[in-house]
Amino acid sequence: MRGAASGATLMEAVIATALAAIALAISYPALARGLEGIRLRTAAEQAGELLISAQLYADRQREAVLLQIDPPSGQVLATSKSSRWERNLSFREPIRITVPAVNRNILLHPGELLPDLEISLAARGTASAGFRADPLQGAVTYWNASE
Repeated sequence: MRGAASGATLMEAVIATALAAIALAISYPALARGLEGIRLRTAAEQAGELLISAQLYADRQREAVLLQIDPPSGQVLATSKSSRWERNLSFREPIRITVPAVNRNILLHPGELLPDLEISLAARGTASAGFRADPLQGAVTYWNASE
């Protein structure tokens, strides 16, 4: 007398693989949107940190810093008056700067408050993120919105 065979049949393996593929196909768009939102939030935090570090440098070194926002090239550049300190932040596709829509130059003076500034970033679809510098509170607040 033979014992019962153990293991999965070929048909069971095919069905399990098909179910896994269907589950992956259904969840992929949500996963991609979630990753895009994380990338946008990280990029917004990097831009906000660049603003804060530029203002801190201006205060500590008693030297003005020029903050240049260039939406067409997707860059934010901070350069001290003496050019001894420089930071460059470049956003790669699909992330782009949406606000401000045109080039903007801001001069950060030592001992002054943060400028009233908002930078918004967007990617594919309607996902967006950004930050707003509030001179009255002396703080940067971050926000993100997804589809």
